[in-house]
Amino acid sequence: MLPVFDNESTSTKDKIISILVTQPNLNTKKINSALKKQYALNVTYQAVHKTLKLMVEQEILEHKNKAYELNPQWINNLRLFVEKIEKTDLSEQNQGKYTTKQDLKNNDIHKDQTTRTLVFPTLEKFSEYMSEMEYLFAKKDFKEQKIFIRAIKHSWWPLIDPKSEFNRIKDFKKNNVQFHVLIQGNHLLDKWTQKFFYTHNVSCKVNSKFISTCEVGIYNHAVYQIFYGPVLSSLLDKIYSEIRDVRDINFWDIFQDLWNIKEDIKVIENKDKFIIKSFKERALSEFSLEELKRDGEEIILDELELFSVESKNDMLKRIDKLNRTSKVLYV
Repeated sequence: MLPVFDNESTSTKDKIISILVTQPNLNTKKINSALKKQYALNVTYQAVHKTLKLMVEQEILEHKNKAYELNPQWINNLRLFVEKIEKTDLSEQNQGKYTTKQDLKNNDIHKDQTTRTLVFPTLEKFSEYMSEMEYLFAKKDFKEQKIFIRAIKHSWWPLIDPKSEFNRIKDFKKNNVQFHVLIQGNHLLDKWTQKFFYTHNVSCKVNSKFISTCEVGIYNHAVYQIFYGPVLSSLLDKIYSEIRDVRDINFWDIFQDLWNIKEDIKVIENKDKFIIKSFKERALSEFSLEELKRDGEEIILDELELFSVESKNDMLKRIDKLNRTSKVLYV
């Protein structure tokens, strides 16, 4: 059952839902009173009681301690239904379908679909999906060391949602995921976010030459090439270039501006092993050994194999020398 919130033509069930949205945990008497007061609905106490009982049976409502409230599972099902409606096919190849976290659960990160295109209607939906994917990725077991490299123009996560970014870093550490960040920008805000990562022992480099037309997320199982629309890209550039003093940052305004843009974000997911390795090798070559140090730990041998400029033995000698040095250097 889906509610239609219209004061004149809706059913008694819809009116009860509307009442319980703003006034949860009401008993039959109070719901009956609200129906008469808010909607001038002439209905008997017995009829209201019968409707409430039916809505509990339909799992729309829950009845606890002689009071009624909306069933959280029904609310979630309603949300998923609406998200499903909002999906739109933008091409004959079905590559324009808006992607939700539910789609992610139906597409395990180990599945061998080599390439697909994901489309998100807003930055918020994109952020939700990628956060969920990264959470599932961190929990998965891989034969090789888990690694995530984020190559971006500007790092907006620590700026508008530092708590989520901190929790992501914490979750990565807990699950032994090595996290590195490359930022193309070199403005004050880019350097501010770089300090955020330094504080949490994440290797980060600004003024990176890695990306060009798109941003990239590199994981063990896939590479994600991220294409923002022109409105979002221009706004990010404007925000980062205009701030001259950290004290001038209005985090709430930035959050609202970015979150309210309704412009498709297209993401190409590629699970080709050769392409993943090529992206990883190119990204890691941007860092010095000092920058790849995390919490005083040595760089893993799997990553050393990516460096073709030196043999593994020579690299291990350099690591051993670094392990005797207390200071970690950053660019």
